Amino acid sequence: MIQSIRTRLIIYLFLIGLSSGAISYFLFGNSESENTVVWIGLFSCLILVSVFKVFHCFRLYLNKITFLLNAVENNDYSFRFAEDRGSKRERFTHQTLNRVKEILLQTKMEIAAQEKYYELILDKSKTGFIIFDPSGFIRQSNHAALELLDCNVLTHTSQFKRIDPNLFHFVHELRNNDNKPFTLHTQKGCCTLAFRLSCFTKGNTELCMLTLNDISNELEEKELESWIRLTRVLTHEIMNSIAPIRSVSEFLMNEKDMNKHELHKGLDIIHSTSGNLMNFVEHYRRFARIPPPKKEEIQVEELLIQCRRMILSEVSEHVKIYVDTDNINTPLYADRGQIVQAIINLLRNASDAVKNKTNGRIKLSGHYHAGKKRWIIGIENNGEPISGEVQEQIFVPFFTTKEGGSGIGLSISKQIMRNHGGNLQLSHSNQDTTLFSLIF
Repeated sequence: MIQSIRTRLIIYLFLIGLSSGAISYFLFGNSESENTVVWIGLFSCLILVSVFKVFHCFRLYLNKITFLLNAVENNDYSFRFAEDRGSKRERFTHQTLNRVKEILLQTKMEIAAQEKYYELILDKSKTGFIIFDPSGFIRQSNHAALELLDCNVLTHTSQFKRIDPNLFHFVHELRNNDNKPFTLHTQKGCCTLAFRLSCFTKGNTELCMLTLNDISNELEEKELESWIRLTRVLTHEIMNSIAPIRSVSEFLMNEKDMNKHELHKGLDIIHSTSGNLMNFVEHYRRFARIPPPKKEEIQVEELLIQCRRMILSEVSEHVKIYVDTDNINTPLYADRGQIVQAIINLLRNASDAVKNKTNGRIKLSGHYHAGKKRWIIGIENNGEPISGEVQEQIFVPFFTTKEGGSGIGLSISKQIMRNHGGNLQLSHSNQDTTLFSLIF
């Protein structure tokens, strides 16, 4: 059997030429043979077979190239074309195809090594990385992300529901280049993570990269700054009260010829100023001396109905208050009096926010997360949103935007929740609604 494709091509082309000449001879020559038609038919069949064989030889080259491409596409580099058989041109072709294979294999190995290098860098990073596709399937995640989310493996974003019931919705509401904080409650405790979403295209697939950073320490620093501001407020208030008392008392002590009217006026100033100071100190004492909670079994729906009933007299007639709770019998273990106080403080703020709206609405909600075994109570209103600057300071003691306000309502409520091992947070505040959440 002839192995060389080149030799076979020469033979087939020779046969085509020979058969064509023979047919021409029988058609236009002087041959009067009785078998002319038979010979023409035989040579025509020979031409057809030779043409088919010529195309087959060319297809052998194409099949080798196709085989190379299919093998590379399937990540199969174990093949090798024979370089010691066939004609010189065929051996050269096989050497070329093998070289192409080696170049592609080397490139693939370099890319894999580079990806491994980047994966190692990402895995050692303290920043968590999660890459997922539009269907929610997680393509890649590093060790820091798993540790921050307190889980062993991540394959789909639906697993976020088991980590935290609100995390899944929080992540899927993020838009490209959004950077938002989220307070996460895990078995390790409570931490605040900064989530940033970046979208990009890889090949024909749209992917999203989620980065996570623990900003709890930064928040603690802000909390320390808040206490420093609190100290300044205390110093300012006390000095403003003591200064006139000292000034008036020195005047009364040094004035020898004083009539009754001047004495009464001076004592009235001292009394009024000291009364303001006493009120301020009383507010501070209420904030600083919240007793430890005496927990009892509480039905959440009953608790929220009670709070609604208590606040109704302070709310404008055009403001509607709704109660929405999960229909379950799982109780909440908390200090009823303190939790009522925290909720009432939030309801008063909500009432102030919607008092000028004709369609004011306040919603009291209670939802139980069975996986985390905790209650989340929400106080939501459709009033004016809280500005970004105010949001940063709303939990700072004695910070207030109300004329005549004490500025300790939210601070006391947050302290009550901390004493219960939970948290009070501003979940969102936009043009539609403002939501505060008590997380137990």
